[in-house]
Amino acid sequence: MGFGAAAAAESPVNVQIRAAVEAALQAQWPDQTLEIDLIAPDARLNLSPCERPLAIEPLRPGPLRSAATLSVVCDAPESSWRVYVPARISAMGEVLVASRPLPAGTVLTAQDVTLARRRMTDLSYGYLKHAEAAVGSTLRRPVTEGAVILPSQLAQAVVVRRGQQVVIEAASGSIRVQGNGEALADGLAGRRLKVRNGASGRIVEGTVQADGRVRVDF
Repeated sequence: MGFGAAAAAESPVNVQIRAAVEAALQAQWPDQTLEIDLIAPDARLNLSPCERPLAIEPLRPGPLRSAATLSVVCDAPESSWRVYVPARISAMGEVLVASRPLPAGTVLTAQDVTLARRRMTDLSYGYLKHAEAAVGSTLRRPVTEGAVILPSQLAQAVVVRRGQQVVIEAASGSIRVQGNGEALADGLAGRRLKVRNGASGRIVEGTVQADGRVRVDF
């Protein structure tokens, strides 16, 4: 990762901006390999290095895009400033693809899909990262072998009904904890759903799995 101009990259404040942007984007997308090229702030701004950690925010929240403008904020008492830094981003990561030619009308199983590395910033129509988000869905149109499975290609059946008792699964790495809960709405596989924990009464939100479980993150 770097700035477009070599001279600008030598500025201490630009070094600080570059490091902060890299850390923020990598923390937001930890499973992706990022290559980031920034356009340095105008040297005439005469920015001073920030005495506090910089705050980094994309101007358009959402999926990672190949071109973005980032808001970089220093809120140090002695030298507060904000600049907008254009960035070109290339991200490689694993997404769900077809493991064989799949005709329209196929009800997807785990054997029909696999993970493969793709340039995710090129996938403007979306992508899936987990087989559970596709398994049990019906393809609206044919998909060739190796092609990315798009969310818009899937017709999903309701797997959880409002008021139904469901298994709530919390997972972190190899640790999994299960409990019972009540679905507060109908739920589609791969979609977010709010459930009421049967033990605590607390409402949590998780992702509906093809088998009806609701998976939440720790």
